Amino acid sequence: MSQKATSKTTELLGLVGAAFLIIWLGGCASSTHPNTYHSETPDRPVVDEKYRLTADREQLNEMRSAVPAEKKLENDEVAFSMALLADASKEPSRIREKFDSALSKKRELFSKDIQKERDTFGNTERKNREVFLKQLENDRREFLRSKHTKEERDDFFNRQEDQRKEYFESQRERRNDFESDVTERRKDFDDYARSKSTEFLQEYRAFQRRHDDYEKQKAAAEAAQKIKASAPPVTGTSVAPSSAAATAPAPDPEVKSFLQEYMDIPATPGTNLESGH
Repeated sequence: MSQKATSKTTELLGLVGAAFLIIWLGGCASSTHPNTYHSETPDRPVVDEKYRLTADREQLNEMRSAVPAEKKLENDEVAFSMALLADASKEPSRIREKFDSALSKKRELFSKDIQKERDTFGNTERKNREVFLKQLENDRREFLRSKHTKEERDDFFNRQEDQRKEYFESQRERRNDFESDVTERRKDFDDYARSKSTEFLQEYRAFQRRHDDYEKQKAAAEAAQKIKASAPPVTGTSVAPSSAAATAPAPDPEVKSFLQEYMDIPATPGTNLESGH
């Protein structure tokens, strides 16, 4: 093969390779379309405030006006837990029920709002589709009012078919983007709920220990009260004889000797004493 033929072959292979690369890049670009669904609140947090477990802090809003929003939510969440676990006299099972109920209500609220948004999206999608198809129908009627060549007719209907395909393709992509957005938000909420449940369980175990200590102290106080109530009442200050004898001081030796001599005097008849003698 001559040098000229080899050069031609190399140039042809280069052009084929470049064409293949352009086609491949075009396919990649079409497969990574930008998100066509845009939320009404593009700067929304990972989990919206109304789905978070927070205490009622309306009365402090003015005082906390300078505090960042995220910090406010963290403080409110801490306040919620503190209020729930503050009283050690409450039954732990009731505290657990309150937490589960609060989290369940937030989950229900989240699901209801998602369903509302899905319904709104579906209604808007349907109305837009109806308007688009109606417009195509009006265009066809307008076109068919006059005579056209075969080429003109083919061109018109081909363009309408391309418009229809393009519209439904964009709607399908937008629907997929919406569902992806919903899935991501649901995952964020589930992660949030899971983390709050883990935090609560740690605090709940500490609360159970405080409740057990409270019950022990309560039982001890009740037992002491019963003992005090069953003791005999004190009616006076007299001392029992046995107690007095046990605590009396020993007699003086001289007194003891005198008493002994007195006890040794023999008993004799007494002498009557008469007056005048």
